[in-house]
Amino acid sequence: MVKSSLFGKIKPIKVLAIGDLMLDVYTHGDVSRISPEAPVPVFHVKSRDQKLGGAGNVLLNLKALGCMCYAMGTVGDDRSGKTLLKQFAKEGVITDGIFVLENVPTPVKNRMIASSQQVLRIDEEEVCTIDQSTESKLINYFDQILPNIDVIAISDYKKGLLTRNLLEYIISNANKRGIPTLVDPKQEDFSYYKNATLITPNLKEALLASNMKKSSSLDAVAKKLLVDSLAENLIITRSADGISLFEKTKRSDFAVHHKDVIDVTGAGDTVLAILALCMGNKLPLDFGVELANIAAGLAIEKLGCAAITLPEIASELLIKDSKVFDEDHLPLLKQALLGKKFSILSVSMGISLNSSFYHSIEALKQSNNMLLLHLEEKVDSSFVSMVSSFSFVDFVVISSKSNQSLSAMLEAEKSCIFQDNKLISLQKLLVTSKNRSSIS
Repeated sequence: MVKSSLFGKIKPIKVLAIGDLMLDVYTHGDVSRISPEAPVPVFHVKSRDQKLGGAGNVLLNLKALGCMCYAMGTVGDDRSGKTLLKQFAKEGVITDGIFVLENVPTPVKNRMIASSQQVLRIDEEEVCTIDQSTESKLINYFDQILPNIDVIAISDYKKGLLTRNLLEYIISNANKRGIPTLVDPKQEDFSYYKNATLITPNLKEALLASNMKKSSSLDAVAKKLLVDSLAENLIITRSADGISLFEKTKRSDFAVHHKDVIDVTGAGDTVLAILALCMGNKLPLDFGVELANIAAGLAIEKLGCAAITLPEIASELLIKDSKVFDEDHLPLLKQALLGKKFSILSVSMGISLNSSFYHSIEALKQSNNMLLLHLEEKVDSSFVSMVSSFSFVDFVVISSKSNQSLSAMLEAEKSCIFQDNKLISLQKLLVTSKNRSSIS
């Protein structure tokens, strides 16, 4: 179970995302007939979307999590490269570390989508290792920005950007400053990522890199990869079998967390972004993996690359529990309610659950989208069961906090108490209390 209190320790951080940048194109249409020219389906184009791909999707996820993002990589001197730079600027990503290369096209992946299913992918790319001049520019930028960074996320798509020399320079200098480095790998030789803080291959990538048989135990595969890379930690994502975390001599397994698989595109980017956020905040790694597991489950329920937010993760966690929470859950509730309209109603155990009370909270619910009942800390369990059974009550919080402090913490739109069979707003109570103090 995720420790809800740790949500309150998640703060905005500065992330440097390094990796291969590409443009993801989603061409939507329908397939309803076979071509008369050949026995192939005819794809009728209806619309086209362009999105950040590769390391760009990691940056998109990090921005959705509230991070300040610095991008480092290359694009071609072409229309696709210009499109990427415009989209980065629109998202508020700092692009001083993106260098434009002549005679090297920007990688483009065009996915043909019919009836919410990918029927074909067309790749336009040239795998070309960067030259020494470009590598020097990247290193110079890295040296300038490193003192301002909390964590480094490396997305290796094996397109020629991340040379052995560049990776070694990035990881070794980050280690000297105590800055975590997380790597989503594509190299089959994990010595490329020597001394990284965390490497996150999927099962297929892990098996290829270990050069071991499919029948080999996961522990043996992980042990070899940790030896080859000298990495501090290793995460192996295993699709329907969940995620396995290997830390020195400890292994932890996390069950798969998703409902309907629509599209697995970008799920690994989501995992990397969540882990970077947690490690940049110096939170326990197992907490980060739990959040990443949930976020990946949400991502694959959406078509294409999807940026998952903390409120979405918090809401997913709350769905798994009852609607009754204590003070430990308040950071989680705050995230889940972020940006939503809701009211807080404080009630005491001594009130009568009569028609007046029922109609009052029903009216309060109708004026806002959600309703949170606030009960005093020492309250009878039967009373809690009764009020939580009301269909229009979304959450019940048992807390010693005052209505005013709880409302301020959760940022409620409206706060009330039920007193003398009446619904009284917090604002009215404060005005009345102030007037009384003035008279006395």
